[in-house]
Amino acid sequence: MRIASISSVPAQPTNPTPSAPASTPVPASQASSFQASGDANAMSLVGLSQGKGAPALIKQLQDDLVSAGVLDASVRSNPGYGNTFGPMTAAAVRKLQAQNGLSQTGIVDSATAKLLLPQTPPSSQPPSTPPAGFPGAPAGDAQATALAGLAPGATNAAGIKQLQDDLVRMGALDGAIASNAGYGHSFGPLTQAGLKAFQDANGLPQTGVVDAATVAALQAPRPPVAPIAAGAAQAFRSQIGLPAGPLTTETDGSVRQPFDNGYVMATPEGTLYVVDSSGQTLSMQKLGAASSLDQANQSFLSQWGPTPWNSAQGAPYGYEDCGPTSCAMVLSSLGLIAHPSPADAEKTIDAMRDAALGYNSTHSQDTDDSELVKALKANGAQAVDVAPVTQQAVDAALAEGHPLIIGSGDTWAAWGKQQCLDGKYLNHQNPGGHYVTVLGRASDGNYIVGDPLSSVGAIEATPAQLKTLLGGAWSGIEVARS
Repeated sequence: MRIASISSVPAQPTNPTPSAPASTPVPASQASSFQASGDANAMSLVGLSQGKGAPALIKQLQDDLVSAGVLDASVRSNPGYGNTFGPMTAAAVRKLQAQNGLSQTGIVDSATAKLLLPQTPPSSQPPSTPPAGFPGAPAGDAQATALAGLAPGATNAAGIKQLQDDLVRMGALDGAIASNAGYGHSFGPLTQAGLKAFQDANGLPQTGVVDAATVAALQAPRPPVAPIAAGAAQAFRSQIGLPAGPLTTETDGSVRQPFDNGYVMATPEGTLYVVDSSGQTLSMQKLGAASSLDQANQSFLSQWGPTPWNSAQGAPYGYEDCGPTSCAMVLSSLGLIAHPSPADAEKTIDAMRDAALGYNSTHSQDTDDSELVKALKANGAQAVDVAPVTQQAVDAALAEGHPLIIGSGDTWAAWGKQQCLDGKYLNHQNPGGHYVTVLGRASDGNYIVGDPLSSVGAIEATPAQLKTLLGGAWSGIEVARS
């Protein structure tokens, strides 16, 4: 079974620059003073475009654009003023659209006309009550004030059930809790974990207690982070804040999720941008299959350390974590999780193992194919078994930008033994059954492999070495973004 090409991710802007991908929004603090007065009749301008429109409407639009600060007032001395929608006017419309995060069509559509209406300036005082909600967010609970003070061990059965139902609806608690013996009367570890997850998603301290801030968030929850933005949202939270709306598709095929102080955008070609509200690109990451060792090493993790990719020593975690480590590498390469620092690598691998096993594990232990698929899906990926695991199947997956996880008993024969002799391997004997990732292919035809036991990062494997690996393969998992 093949995974469909993931071209649902955004298209790269034409000639993008590192400082400003297309349609960069402008912070509210930089908005024109025109926005406070505006044009009450701006909706009559809908449909105007270059070469089209009645002279009276064109003059109205040009005056509005001058007031908005996107068209120079010298236009009034131009022969086309008041009668011609020409290139200068179209450029001003596109500038207004770009400043407000709209597609730069140069056509006055309804969204553009609304920018010209009178706007109520934002209050400098924080609201005394929670906002009505955020676009794309799950429905809030208007009765959440009744939950104030709920904590582990609470005996308020009605409140516990209300909280559990809220957390399920808001995506922080698995709906399977409804079949749990504690559902509807017990505030136990599952409910506390769900509450902490909800608090984290809403930028609150993870207390596991329903305090006043949590009540407000339950009344107006944040939208969920789109899978394509998950890693960036985690890595750049301090700069871009929390989700402010759902994932949308732009006219150029890009997909974008707005955040409080910027946005995350991915292109159909598979480049992920993180942009702050000033238009500064904080990160630009190529997603999917890698084409070089340097690119692959941006996703690489070793299953223990000390290496430049993991500072942990290995016990009690690490010795049997090739599967969770491979999952973390693949998810990082797809932009679905943030690549951890060496100090945080063990924590990331531990969380991946917990997602695979379905409980909070306390030590390194074996994981199988089905458990790895569970961890991948829990982090927003598609995962499909590849059978048989052939070089042709590997090539086909990489051609679509999909890395693979391969389980094989022959990694030692393929390259592990030689890596060990060269002092570049964490194991000093045959590890036996072992998971690795094929992260891409280099221009010379070699395969770029993330072996969790490599102490020097990703390695290049020749086609002959890949053939040896596949000769002992029991599984292949092709992975893509959902």
